[in-house]
Amino acid sequence: MDFKSGEFAVVRNAGGRVAHVTSEIAFASAASDLTDILIVHHTDCGVSNMKNAMIRKRLADKGLGDASTAEWDFGEINDLDQSVKDDVATLRDSPYVSATTNVRGFVLDLMESGKLREVESRMGSKL
Repeated sequence: MDFKSGEFAVVRNAGGRVAHVTSEIAFASAASDLTDILIVHHTDCGVSNMKNAMIRKRLADKGLGDASTAEWDFGEINDLDQSVKDDVATLRDSPYVSATTNVRGFVLDLMESGKLREVESRMGSKL
């Protein structure tokens, strides 16, 4: 891919789940004309090894958090491909993403091939 300065932005977070970056997506939509959004999750992700209950317990063991922590979803990943499909659907249905924006989801194999594999795509409609 050949990008020029300002043609792309990278938003990273634990687990790569899009629900946790809604404000960044809204900002990008307001600030520019998004044509494509690529979601990339990767193999051997730490979030796939830490379930919500485990994170809550570890926080409590350290005396951290409050009553609202019990309701938090930390982006638990049980099935890597399904998490990508879910995130593509979340953005495709988002009021902050134009119907003309292409949303594609990938898994990056960090452990074996180093290759990016497309899992799901929802191409935007041409208005």
